[in-house]
Amino acid sequence: MKLSELFEAAIKELAQLKCSFAVGGGLAADLYRSQSRVTNDADLLFLTEGLEVVKGRKLLKKLGLGIGEV
Repeated sequence: MKLSELFEAAIKELAQLKCSFAVGGGLAADLYRSQSRVTNDADLLFLTEGLEVVKGRKLLKKLGLGIGEV
């Protein structure tokens, strides 16, 4: 699955879960650059309280992705 397809699938799932999230990393930074910089990943940021953590983990597991917590 291409990164753009994976990102689209993630956004659709997040909408169904009614999950609050933000896009971060290179994708978000490219909005402010005149020239794109490809990072080959998508960073999604989730609230660290309540059901948002559970929803985020559910999405990552469903899409077969890893989880990084800071």
